[in-house]
Amino acid sequence: MLVTLAKLTKMSSWPWGLALFLAIISTAQAQLDNENSLLGVYMESGLVQGKRLETQELIQSSIKKASEAMTRGSLGVIFLDTMDDTMSNDTTAVMTVGSCENTHMWAADLAEMGKLHMAITDAGCRRTKYSTSLSIPLVSGSKDVVQLFTDLRTMNTLTWSDITIIHDKSISKLDLGDLVDILTTSTSAAKDVTITMVDLTAAEAASMRLGKLFSSLGPIPGEPQMRQYMVIAARDEIKMIQDLGRAMNLFGSKNQWLFVIPDTHSLRYNMDIYMLSMKDGDNMAFAYNMSEQNPTTPCKNGVTCYVELLIQQYGEELSNALKKELDLYYQVSEEEWVEVKPTPAQRAATIVKAMKMKQKKSQKCGVCTRWGVQAAEVKDAQRFELLNVADWNSMSGLALFDDLFPHITGFFRGRTIPVASLHFPPWQIFEKDATGKVVKYTGLMFSVLEELGSKLNFSEHLATTFPLGSGVQAYHSRDPMCYVQVDQLGRAWGLGILYFIFHPVKKSRHTKGFWWGNSNQFPE
Repeated sequence: MLVTLAKLTKMSSWPWGLALFLAIISTAQAQLDNENSLLGVYMESGLVQGKRLETQELIQSSIKKASEAMTRGSLGVIFLDTMDDTMSNDTTAVMTVGSCENTHMWAADLAEMGKLHMAITDAGCRRTKYSTSLSIPLVSGSKDVVQLFTDLRTMNTLTWSDITIIHDKSISKLDLGDLVDILTTSTSAAKDVTITMVDLTAAEAASMRLGKLFSSLGPIPGEPQMRQYMVIAARDEIKMIQDLGRAMNLFGSKNQWLFVIPDTHSLRYNMDIYMLSMKDGDNMAFAYNMSEQNPTTPCKNGVTCYVELLIQQYGEELSNALKKELDLYYQVSEEEWVEVKPTPAQRAATIVKAMKMKQKKSQKCGVCTRWGVQAAEVKDAQRFELLNVADWNSMSGLALFDDLFPHITGFFRGRTIPVASLHFPPWQIFEKDATGKVVKYTGLMFSVLEELGSKLNFSEHLATTFPLGSGVQAYHSRDPMCYVQVDQLGRAWGLGILYFIFHPVKKSRHTKGFWWGNSNQFPE
């Protein structure tokens, strides 16, 4: 501005210079609209725990620090006596500390007004769903299991509707009740949920009766054959439960098992030991505690830590958003700016998105509590690996990397499966080059195979050379997954593909290859 004034003094026509100066002042004023923001704060007494005055003082000092650190705009605070208060236009964001029910009611109202909402609420509360809001549950002690499953359920990662919960004393009755409430709450992916409880500490679950108890957990005639089992138990009990379930034929491709292990910790959470008994077709996943056993820094997970952190992050991202808006302002005309400038809701959504990204990396609050989720993935008939599915912490929630049960949702997961065939037009047609090498294969059966591949998520590798004798021959490729039974004309292929289509459970759909042969002569 000083440079501009110096230039104005040199102008021969001072009225024109004055007009230019006033235009610059007007433009600068327009740029500052809505930059001086107010944060409204409302706190319910229950979660503040008699520390309202202390918390208010912390908020005021945090607001001052955040405002001083901003390179664009400023930030102030107003404490609200009730959420029914009429809020001014410059109250661009609201922080609430309150119950779960009220938090979701406020989130809906504030989203409609286009105001940013930061909420601190009860453990076990669903996180707010609006792009202009974020919520942090106050998780401590054993409540981490409850919040983990709240997040799994609301993100439609765990969509079971008929659940058998097998538990020992690793989870308290209170937390178990909260967990059942969460699992029985309808979601878009699970409407009506049925829960069956098996208490391993009960008298009827004594070792002599446990086998009989497990034998009753399988599907009853007339009921759906797919079963879902959730085990919440100490790490030393998991192997016994696996062995008992397998002895009662409760594993296999029709069933899903989720093992929840609360007594692991940051120094001991290896799930490989529970994969030793796995067989082809099993669907197993593990949720395990990775919390710090001996933390070297204080585990801050209370209201004061989250209040201070949220205000700091809000101030930083508000300043960043204003700078980006200013850059855009300079690139367009005044008329265009009216059309393209972000609405209050759009600015709020931008800030919330950036704050959530920061929270995933933050090491300030709730850093001691962490869980991991892994799933068993079948690589081939005898090779199984653990797939990292998710990480979870109380502040940022669930970070998903893959599906909880990868073979339920992804079938073969893009694997290449060897298939053997013969030239037998029009069913199987081989086109060869001058050296006799098969360069292309077509025909009805390959079309059917391609359709199966698109449905079950696999591709095929064709084997075209194998020994032929008289009558019906059995061919086993070097890969134990691939079998074919053919006669000299290859006629048995057609029988085999029809059998596979209508009877797909003879061999596990996870790893076994295709048996193109007589349906009464499967290899064992």
